[in-house]
Amino acid sequence: MKKVLNLIFPLLILTSVCMIAVPACQSMKPTVTTVTTPDQTTSTPQNTLVTTSFGGVNSASSKSSDGLSLSLSLNATTYQPGQPVTIVIDETNTLPKTNNVPTSNKWPLTALGVGPCGPINYPFGIAVFKGNYTSLNVLSMTPLKLYNPTAMYSCPAMLSGISTYEFEPLSDSAAIFQNSGTSPVLTENMNSEIHSTGYWVTNPNETLTDFDPGVYTVVGGDEWGDLVVAHFTVSGAPLTTATTSIVTGTTTTQNQQPIEIVSVLGPLKPFNPGGPMVEITLKNINVEPVVSLTANFTNLGPRDFNFEFDVGTTNPLLPGASISDSLILIDAGFNSNVSYPLTIEGTLQNGVTFNYVLQIEIVEPSN
Repeated sequence: MKKVLNLIFPLLILTSVCMIAVPACQSMKPTVTTVTTPDQTTSTPQNTLVTTSFGGVNSASSKSSDGLSLSLSLNATTYQPGQPVTIVIDETNTLPKTNNVPTSNKWPLTALGVGPCGPINYPFGIAVFKGNYTSLNVLSMTPLKLYNPTAMYSCPAMLSGISTYEFEPLSDSAAIFQNSGTSPVLTENMNSEIHSTGYWVTNPNETLTDFDPGVYTVVGGDEWGDLVVAHFTVSGAPLTTATTSIVTGTTTTQNQQPIEIVSVLGPLKPFNPGGPMVEITLKNINVEPVVSLTANFTNLGPRDFNFEFDVGTTNPLLPGASISDSLILIDAGFNSNVSYPLTIEGTLQNGVTFNYVLQIEIVEPSN
């Protein structure tokens, strides 16, 4: 997952922190370069692409002439509608020595990013397409909108004038240099994890819809012109978004939701430039105390946002009691009057576990 960057601000030349719609946060000037097909190994002066599948994980990688390897990895090959798809993109130095790679701005696609604010300070990004494509024909397709294009997002500080990525030997850790500077402004692991359960469609307003059955193409690209392609399939019936599945031994009981959502409020003051603060209040409506409890957003930004409530065996959430937790959602964004899936998971004192998804709206506080 992408880490919160601890930047030494006096040493950096930063672009303004954006509180803007998604397209305006991106500053890429792509040019199409030679790419390779994902269903065979092909060599060109630019790169070599190899697609593999191992251990149930779908992956693809591209090795470029500058010693870098760009790779994609998915946590599965087949999903059900409503099931989160996890995509990891990584840029690694394959050389046994330090590798100084100047930036080139040769993005193969314009819509690549690791979240609603684009690639941020990474030299790569991903896009998802509905349909089965190769690198030879995907460039002419339109990617799906993984983030609400009408929402306002709190984008993190983004470096201007990045000139060089200095990769450590055989590693994805890289120091970032600006302009003609001789000292790095920050060091970051060049990998990012993206989660999504679906995409936004205009009908006529922007609406979030699950990945429906069919084949999807995931594209990863970097600013040196490398491009990798992987695929996943969605099949089967949709996951029920408001059903509890409580399992005790071999018995499964449906439609028992021990936790009720009292409120989901945000953004809370004081406003944070890294992302909005959200508070969730839950209530135990079961007859049993709750000894563990989490709530998880999976599609508000480039990572999961997990609210962990302070309950346990020594301080359970008693029947009829409520509890709140707040979290700053770094790089996240949401819109009013739009429903988002929230996963509720926990354990009752008698050992019964529960896990279900509810559609909720994040409401702005009245004061």
